[in-house]
Amino acid sequence: PQEIKGVTNLLKRIVNAAGERTVAILTARSAYKPVKDYLKDIGLEGIYVAALGSSDPQDKADWIENMIDKEGYDDIYFVDDSEKNVSAAKQMLRNKNVKWRVQHIKH
Repeated sequence: PQEIKGVTNLLKRIVNAAGERTVAILTARSAYKPVKDYLKDIGLEGIYVAALGSSDPQDKADWIENMIDKEGYDDIYFVDDSEKNVSAAKQMLRNKNVKWRVQHIKH
């Protein structure tokens, strides 16, 4: 894995901003702990890490959709370095009545 400094800085701003929010990282890895430990090492705590164990872009879109449908999330900001993941998320979110923004990040 390679750190994308822009994403790290964005995460820091979001986590430290006022207001209530859930920040989650969706990883294709099958274990969340290495990601969680890394975040802690760089001073980012309070972030939920979901280890999906799959590189299928639809799995990330499905996870987000589940949070919208079952947990009531209504404001989604999804950032990813994979165009396929970005496309899958956009396709799903277009059919949801939530505020959303999806951004492709290049490194």
